[in-house]
Amino acid sequence: MTVSAERNKATIRRFVAEVRNKGNLALLDEIAAPAMREEMKRTAAGIRAAFDPYAVEVLDVVGDGDSVVLRGMQRGTHVGEWLGVPASGRDVSWMVLRMFKFDDAGQIVATWAFSDMRGLVEQMGGRIAPA
Repeated sequence: MTVSAERNKATIRRFVAEVRNKGNLALLDEIAAPAMREEMKRTAAGIRAAFDPYAVEVLDVVGDGDSVVLRGMQRGTHVGEWLGVPASGRDVSWMVLRMFKFDDAGQIVATWAFSDMRGLVEQMGGRIAPA
């Protein structure tokens, strides 16, 4: 495994510990490329406003070169509107798979995520309309 892959995996573990689990949005100024920062801050702030407490448990972090994939379990109490569902006060948990792409400087330049949104909406008491 390359040095950059190990560095990038460590950055993702730090992202989860500091940004997702503690709400330290300022860290994104260091670990995310300028074009990514505001979107990542909005997403992180929105999740933390909708789920309190909120935490991500890291299950796997796999890296190869400039790419890292995180598999994690997100948990929280639904205290604010999320995905159009008003606060329910329910405890919820949902899986996330998220891929990150890094530049040569070790900053996040792109990210894609897949989460069990159907399961999350159902846990919050919402309904997904059939297509």
